[in-house]
Amino acid sequence: ILRRVSAVGKLSAIQSVTLRPEESGKIAKISFKEGQKVEVGAPLYTIDDAIFKAKLKEAEARLADATGKYNRASQLLAKKFGSVAARDQAFSEMEMSKAALDEARVHLDHTVIRAPFSGVVGLSSVSVGAAVSPSTDLANIVDLDPINVDFSIPESNLPFVHEGDIVDVT
Repeated sequence: ILRRVSAVGKLSAIQSVTLRPEESGKIAKISFKEGQKVEVGAPLYTIDDAIFKAKLKEAEARLADATGKYNRASQLLAKKFGSVAARDQAFSEMEMSKAALDEARVHLDHTVIRAPFSGVVGLSSVSVGAAVSPSTDLANIVDLDPINVDFSIPESNLPFVHEGDIVDVT
């Protein structure tokens, strides 16, 4: 016997997120069309990265300088002309320069906003040339496969509903 129960429900995505930049700057490129399906990791927005590239070069130069100072301090200490404190100070500066370089790379990497999961991108809230900050909403991305269907049925029908039953959604 086929029992049919009508109910009003709501469709909701399993995954949905509002994209926001992690760095401030101007939008240099938008790499999608609104409503387009994108794959995980696909670049969606690019922030002008000239300043971030310059900071990366600066961090690389500081690391090269700190590494040279450490090598010289180590050589002087080996020849008994330097102090342990000077070598340790140079080593500390070299390690801080490495950390600054890693940070500069992360900031540069954050100039490209990528899809966190595969899905459909909604309407873009910004255009090329727009100044954005971490509080700026860029667009929504929604995973529509699969989706949740939330609905209620009368309690009197519960004995007839079982896990694995087929549900028609219109």
